[in-house]
Amino acid sequence: MINIDSIKTENGKIHVSVSLTPFCNRRFKSHISCDTAALERLLKEKKVAHGKCVKEAYLLNRREKTCSGTWIFEKPQSPKPNNQKKPSQSRRSKKREKRLDKTPQDVIIDSREKTSEE
Repeated sequence: MINIDSIKTENGKIHVSVSLTPFCNRRFKSHISCDTAALERLLKEKKVAHGKCVKEAYLLNRREKTCSGTWIFEKPQSPKPNNQKKPSQSRRSKKREKRLDKTPQDVIIDSREKTSEE
């Protein structure tokens, strides 16, 4: 079983001390290993924010010397507020009237027949 012993913040870095329960033939415990990926998953489960890993360790519970180790992470970078950025404006749709046809003009139709004068 992987145990996180302590989480300390020093000089802008996060120090995480981890230990494993030692292997014992009498109790039929299985072999356990812990690498950086497994530790990062544990830190996410415990909601511990961390940055890039600076110092790594690899733990095995087969020997007591390799049952504990320390990882060092950078502090997570918080997003910097950008005061100069303008808030985005939504585009307003312009109201336009659609013109279908030109307005009709008055037309006078002569019903008189034209006579041709010769």
